[in-house]
Amino acid sequence: LRGRHVPVYELSADLRKNSTQLEDKHSHAEASASLDIEDLKQSNHPLTSSQTSVVKSVLASKNQDLTQLDVTILTLQLQINDSLIALRALEEAKSLKQLKANSVQSCLLSVRLLPLKVLITIFKYAMTFHGPFKSWCDKTSPHTLSHVCSSWHSTALSCLDFWKELDLHPSGFCTKKETTDVIGTVVHSWYGHTNHPSPLSLRVEVNEYISECMEEDFACTITTFSPQMVDIYIKFSDPSTPSDLCTFLTLLGGLFMSLESLSFITDTQHSDTLSLNNTSVTVFAHSPHLYKATLHIQINMLQGNAHLLLLWSQLTHLTMLSKTSLQSLAILLFQLCSNLESASFSHLDLGTHAEEPLGPLLPLFCVIFPHLWTFTTHLGDFAPMPINLQNNARDVFEHIKLTNVEQLELVGLMFSFNSSIIDNPFPTLSMVSPPTRG
Repeated sequence: LRGRHVPVYELSADLRKNSTQLEDKHSHAEASASLDIEDLKQSNHPLTSSQTSVVKSVLASKNQDLTQLDVTILTLQLQINDSLIALRALEEAKSLKQLKANSVQSCLLSVRLLPLKVLITIFKYAMTFHGPFKSWCDKTSPHTLSHVCSSWHSTALSCLDFWKELDLHPSGFCTKKETTDVIGTVVHSWYGHTNHPSPLSLRVEVNEYISECMEEDFACTITTFSPQMVDIYIKFSDPSTPSDLCTFLTLLGGLFMSLESLSFITDTQHSDTLSLNNTSVTVFAHSPHLYKATLHIQINMLQGNAHLLLLWSQLTHLTMLSKTSLQSLAILLFQLCSNLESASFSHLDLGTHAEEPLGPLLPLFCVIFPHLWTFTTHLGDFAPMPINLQNNARDVFEHIKLTNVEQLELVGLMFSFNSSIIDNPFPTLSMVSPPTRG
């Protein structure tokens, strides 16, 4: 039965024919025995041998009819199963043919007609629509767009501007197992898409996962492209410093000859965040074009055995994100950074090292900053400010003379200045009040 495919309409005719024959065959016997059976059902008298024979004959006939119906139902079910299997096969064949038809149809899509410049413009818009991409493997990065198809791959590679900025963010490294030997591969493949003179930008956030894969000669990988680096951002989110990163930070200066902007962010809550074994950060020491520095460092990194070596005198833009003591402020303004155009101190901590004398750090006369046009500082919360701290702050600020300032913000200073701090355009400035708290 399973190997024989019977059309449904033929099977229905056969069932009707068999049913008719079956009824004709047993109609006479059932008619003659029906009266006897009905009579027997109305009484509880014992059956005679002839009556028993009639009952057994009727029962055998009905059982035969049931068996025949079971066979017919099974035959029909097998036929239905075969039809369902055939239907699934046809549906799968249709799906495959539909996929092939769609692939052929894609050859006629209008996106294929877009000029290269238009497609590159779309890519640039996609990469900036939700802000800059967060990692080299983010869904809006050129790395991801280049893996969609061969056309997009060649288009992404043809735009050298896409590959000038690399962000080695922790989100791109899910587990330590996945990060093995990946830093060098990512850096080489990413920057390898640019031509040699292109200026490059690197952002690295050091966490436990990236720390694991930095053992794969991070210093050698980065220094390969050091002549092209113009912007470097390094943030330490892990309390320990990878050994290979320490090797990189302590390389001799002169590698980053094109470096213009440096952001160096450490965790000042842990004294051992940057474990360099009393060795200074020297890799950025001789960068002749460095003019902008954004720092979040420990106070002792400005001086001492292990400190950050920069060409401080050539800096024109300085932003201190960490707490800065008056001593550090005096060192930066009076000893290191004499050519600043913009200076911002996010948190001037008057209480730190308050017992140390300021005298040796202060100049004999006021220091003129002719190029400093923006000066911002925020003091810690003191209510009211102790007299000794006021005097210390006054000693520092009264040695600062700003002749061309355009933007001045001194938040939290509750004492009067003499006129030497500023000549113009605010000659009548006598006090700057703290911001109103809501």
